[in-house]
Amino acid sequence: MRSRRSSTNCRRVRRTLLESLVSGVSSVAFLGNQLYGLLAGAGCSHGVPDVPNGIIKVGPGGTWTLLANLSAFEAANPVANPDDEDFEPDGTWYSMTSRGHYLYPMDSNHQELDRVSHGGQISRLKDISAVFPDCGQGQIDRITIH
Repeated sequence: MRSRRSSTNCRRVRRTLLESLVSGVSSVAFLGNQLYGLLAGAGCSHGVPDVPNGIIKVGPGGTWTLLANLSAFEAANPVANPDDEDFEPDGTWYSMTSRGHYLYPMDSNHQELDRVSHGGQISRLKDISAVFPDCGQGQIDRITIH
């Protein structure tokens, strides 16, 4: 039996969670011919303490290695205005794209867009929470990746 937890955020969106819910890769992208996956259901807060949320490099035969530990990056580099009512310590990584030699993972919970090099170095590209400190009181027209 799974327990349910329901809440409404500041945008009046109701969210119901099943406790013990574990997901996996939420997005994939290529750098050249190399496939990468974005782990979105890992980390302690998702009940997977031995594997952090992050970007994995996919190898032959279904093998993979962790390229970038996004759980650790978020813990060491918090955003300006985290949502205290709906805070997910390991993030809610839902999308990733690539351009040039970089991967760009997006976390909707922490409201951040990061950049990850093919060597695994992570940097914050945009802290969207700084633009929207009170659930959308500001306005954002676009984010351009150069």
